[in-house]
Amino acid sequence: MPDPIPAAAVSNVVRTPPDCSGRGGGGGGGGRWPWWLGLTLAFAFVIGHTLMINHYLDRATAQRLSDEPVMSAKLSRIVPDAGLDGMTWTREIVEMHERGEWRLRHTFTDNAPAGRPVYWNSGWAWWHLGWAWLHRLCCTDEKGVGKKIPWPAAIEWAAAWVNLPTLLLTVTGFSWWVMRRWGAAAGGLLAVALVGSHTFYEGFSPAYNDHHGLVNAGLLALVLGAVFGGLGWRREAGGGGEVARASRPL
Repeated sequence: MPDPIPAAAVSNVVRTPPDCSGRGGGGGGGGRWPWWLGLTLAFAFVIGHTLMINHYLDRATAQRLSDEPVMSAKLSRIVPDAGLDGMTWTREIVEMHERGEWRLRHTFTDNAPAGRPVYWNSGWAWWHLGWAWLHRLCCTDEKGVGKKIPWPAAIEWAAAWVNLPTLLLTVTGFSWWVMRRWGAAAGGLLAVALVGSHTFYEGFSPAYNDHHGLVNAGLLALVLGAVFGGLGWRREAGGGGEVARASRPL
C-alpha cells in the first residue's frame, strides 16, 4: 500500500481556476477588444475575398465566345482550378437529391456505366442542401419570372458559398476557445493566423466545397486539445518534499 499523502502537502496544493474572462494572457485588463479586433479583421478578409472571387466567377461564367447556342447542362458554373475536387461533391449531392435519398450511397459519375459506391459523410451534403434550400426560398430563376431556381443550380450556388459560414464558425469557435484559456490577445492572434495561413485557409477557399477544410479544423481541434491538456506533463505540487498525487495539468 502506498503511503498516504500528508495533510500538509494536500493543503499546499493550490488549484487556481482558469481565467475565463478573456482578460488574461496579454489582455492587460483591457477586456476582450484584442479578440474582437482580430475576429473583425479575419471576418473582413474572408467575406471580402469570397465576394471578390464569386463575382469574378459569375462574370467568367456569363461570358460567351460565340453566339451559337450551347448545350444546356445541369452544372454550368465555372469554378477555379483549385475547386475541381469540390465538383465531385456537387455532382454527387445533385444525384443524391434527384434520387430522393438522404445518404450518399452511390454515384454514376465514375466507373461508367455501373458507377461506384460512395462512403463519404452525408452531413456535408446536408449542409449544401440546407443552403441550397435557402437560396431557392429567397431567389427566383432569372429565366422565368416567379419560378424557383432548379435544385441543381441551387446546389451549385451553395457549393460556391458554403465555405463562408463554415469558416466563420470555425474561426470564431477556435479563437474563442483560445481566448478562454490564454486571453484575448491570443484569441485575436489565432483568428488572424487561421485566415492568413495558406495551408489552413486553402481548404476553405471560396468555390472550393471539398471536405479538406473540415479535415483542417479537426486537426486543429486535436492539437489545441492536446496543448490545453498539458501534452501529458503534470506539475508537482505540495510542500515538505512531498508530491501531491492530484496535481493539475499544465
